Amino acid sequence: MFQASLPRPWRAAVWRTRWLWLALAAAVLVRVALPGVVTACRTTAPAVVLAHSMAAGTELQADDLKVAQVAAGLVPAGALTDPAAAVGARLTAALPAGMPLTPEVLVEVGGGVAAPSGTVAFPTRLSDPAVAGLIQPGDRIDVYASAGSPGGATITPAQELAKGALVLQVPGVDGAAGDAPGLLVLAVTETEARLLGGASSWAVITAVLVSH
Repeated sequence: MFQASLPRPWRAAVWRTRWLWLALAAAVLVRVALPGVVTACRTTAPAVVLAHSMAAGTELQADDLKVAQVAAGLVPAGALTDPAAAVGARLTAALPAGMPLTPEVLVEVGGGVAAPSGTVAFPTRLSDPAVAGLIQPGDRIDVYASAGSPGGATITPAQELAKGALVLQVPGVDGAAGDAPGLLVLAVTETEARLLGGASSWAVITAVLVSH
């Protein structure tokens, strides 16, 4: 089989100048690709963003929001463009300043939100309905169980059942609390759901508001 090859002097010359050829090839690639990269960076889209960092569960006010021009590649699908659509809603997670907002990270006050991926929606009844009255959808709570009865004199160590659980719903929040006293619907892991279900029959269940 015939194989063409460069004369030895030419091969030596090519080898000595190989870095020059590589540099030229890289320059050609940059020349071809750079316009597309620059165009992508220069292309922006309007989106509602946070004016400052905010904690999970915070109720958004008008001065917490602004419309900014964000690089198109960084704007998620469904991002809000009108600040009025977010005013009065609560954040389901802590977010930094400049973060474009989508409906998935908001929950209407008094409303509910879907359980995030990797969690399940689990109803949990707190032993003291007054504590549940302080909690709103979008809040994050730690849930604890302790033996005894509400108001009892005996103090026992509490067991943590769920950490940083997202509050999806607070049934009765609009005045019908008598229908579901102390009831919360939480987004928790399957393991936490089993702990909550097992403790509900014997323990005093309480919650602590936390910031995540």
